[in-house]
Amino acid sequence: MELIRPLLSTSIILLSVCVASAGELNVEITGLKNGRGNVVAFLYSRKFQGKFPRALKENSNELEPGVDRASVKSSEGSVVVTFTSVAAGTYAVSILHDENCTGRAEMNWTGKIPKEGTGLSNNPNIGLFNPPDFEESSFKVSGSETSIKIEAKYYSAYKAQTSDCH
Repeated sequence: MELIRPLLSTSIILLSVCVASAGELNVEITGLKNGRGNVVAFLYSRKFQGKFPRALKENSNELEPGVDRASVKSSEGSVVVTFTSVAAGTYAVSILHDENCTGRAEMNWTGKIPKEGTGLSNNPNIGLFNPPDFEESSFKVSGSETSIKIEAKYYSAYKAQTSDCH
């Protein structure tokens, strides 16, 4: 019994440290041009090995490894998307104003320019042929709550045919 008590105490301390290091990440998305559809945020961890900011597997709505997703109903102006139980570390976020609720960005005829609103953490300039990398969009999460702000940017006059997401 004497041997079990110190082990139990150590386990409780380690568990409380692990739980305390997971926090909430609030992503405020501003500049939304309408309330159609949903706003989707993709959270990329250092484990992500894909081509940033591509969150989904090719021809699929399945997430790449190292990416998490959260969404809320869109609202003209701004919304907040919250990720819970985010471990301390370095992350990046991309957002999509998914006006037609497909779960994917609609692209123009070139396949390079999104028709729907998009954005990245740290709001870097987004080039047509070389988007920012993970490092340029990364930020630190620590403590119980971290908040960031991303401005949605629109590159075309796209109007979704439907906004019925349910």
